[in-house]
Amino acid sequence: MDLMVCAVTDLQISKQEFFDLAPVEFDAMMKRHAELRKYDIQKADYRAGLLASIICNAMAKKDTAPALPFDFFPEHQKETYQERKQKNIFKRAEADKVIKEMFANAQEKKSNG
Repeated sequence: MDLMVCAVTDLQISKQEFFDLAPVEFDAMMKRHAELRKYDIQKADYRAGLLASIICNAMAKKDTAPALPFDFFPEHQKETYQERKQKNIFKRAEADKVIKEMFANAQEKKSNG
């Protein structure tokens, strides 16, 4: 009875459709429903975090690191602030290196040209 109630309310299928399903099909539908529900919760958390980060960033001092939407929901964070900061430092160092090489090459061409 409980499975039929889940099928009718959560999956929004009719009683007849429920009885026509094989147990494996029903299990697959319930797993997919659970995944979608988890994704919906993440989207809602992201929207709330986006609003919170906009407000925090608008009120923050200039030297403060910007807040990101998932900073307010640590359970959704894939990396910490320190890890993001290290990545950005590394990316900046790589970009600086490339730019210096470009200018050095341009200066070399100018002097040889």
